[in-house]
Amino acid sequence: MRSNDLHFIIFSMNRACQLDAFLKSMCTMFPEYSCIHITILYKVTSNDYEKGYDIVKLEYNSNIEFYRETILRNDLDLLVGKYNEKYVVFFCDDDIWKYPFSLNFKEFDEFDKNNNIVTFSLRMSPLIRKCHPMGNIDTPPPKFENSLYIWNWTNSSMTGDWNYPMSVDGHIFKTELIKYYIKTTAFRNVTEFEGYVAARPPRHLPLMICCKDSPIFNIPMNIASEISSNINMNVTKEYLNERFLKGDRIDTGFYIGFKNISPHQEVEVKWK
Repeated sequence: MRSNDLHFIIFSMNRACQLDAFLKSMCTMFPEYSCIHITILYKVTSNDYEKGYDIVKLEYNSNIEFYRETILRNDLDLLVGKYNEKYVVFFCDDDIWKYPFSLNFKEFDEFDKNNNIVTFSLRMSPLIRKCHPMGNIDTPPPKFENSLYIWNWTNSSMTGDWNYPMSVDGHIFKTELIKYYIKTTAFRNVTEFEGYVAARPPRHLPLMICCKDSPIFNIPMNIASEISSNINMNVTKEYLNERFLKGDRIDTGFYIGFKNISPHQEVEVKWK
């Protein structure tokens, strides 16, 4: 696969501090980032939050496009497929990269070749056995189909994140599949987009694949959208932005090698 076949789109709203941590950890764990297309689709509701993004732009603007959100459906319609990329992956700005990732991984090669795989998940691994948004219910890993970490998400025994292929947080998809959903789905925000897409998963693509160690995990410090009711740590965006503007940064090195048991996991917020 050519590196320019991949497009990262990172959703961000009022969370420059967390976005900075995502980008900093990405640069460390995914050195090929400079060879792919990366777009920050961001939104702010005050000048103070804008100042935070101005800081991030100064540090990362050389090879990353910052695109201000207007009407999300129109924005995604424009951005997805903009570079004629074969694959697109969505992230949330509160993800952290904690294990190395490469386009040369055998799992990516399998995903590229196997037309029955709906998504390559960067947030799943054999260690995942809890689902945080569902109250940390037990979600035991499946019996993988071969030496690669492939499973059938349509199997009735799958629970939690193991049967949730359409997450817009750390899942790589074929661009044409996502373009279809954008064209045929009505939504106003990221929460609605994921909800509508997840309610109509492509069951004719029954497989998912992941790595032995998940490259990313999500620290649910807060929620980006007020319409979301996901469990979180109640670390306010205002508090994080104030610290960020004063020069404090989340210490992403603290999380390298972290063995999370849920794609979303509450952990200590380490600063430097």
